[in-house]
Amino acid sequence: MRSSITRRWVRGNLVIIISILLIAEVLAVFFIRQSYYTAATNAILSRVNTVNGTLTASSGMSSAERSRLLYNMSEEFTEKDKFEFMFIGDDGNILTTSTGFMPDDDMHLDDVLKARRSEDGIATNTYSTSMGEKVLTATFLIDPQIENIYA
Repeated sequence: MRSSITRRWVRGNLVIIISILLIAEVLAVFFIRQSYYTAATNAILSRVNTVNGTLTASSGMSSAERSRLLYNMSEEFTEKDKFEFMFIGDDGNILTTSTGFMPDDDMHLDDVLKARRSEDGIATNTYSTSMGEKVLTATFLIDPQIENIYA
């Protein structure tokens, strides 16, 4: 038995239309996700630049005063619900965080190495924690180093 030309035409065009819509949907999801990560990276880097500007402005202070300033910034950080702020010592250990909780993993060491290799001393990284959470980080080296705070 022969199928009609109309059925074959509809079937053929339907496959093409569904394929085009599927490709368009995959591209849309990819670009929306990429846009989200770009916006999140820019938000983090703007906070990093704010801290860096504060540190540059405080360059006339003693190392102890600048250290106290950093710890106060960490304690009084107003966007704790969006970002976590942490200080890494020159030995690679986390000294303090804005949330008061110390992370279990040592993923921040890779970030410090990337920041050391970059020209401006700033590095960003995206990774997954042991719990499967996606984390976007930005690390910048403090120059000049303040007491034992490195990044």
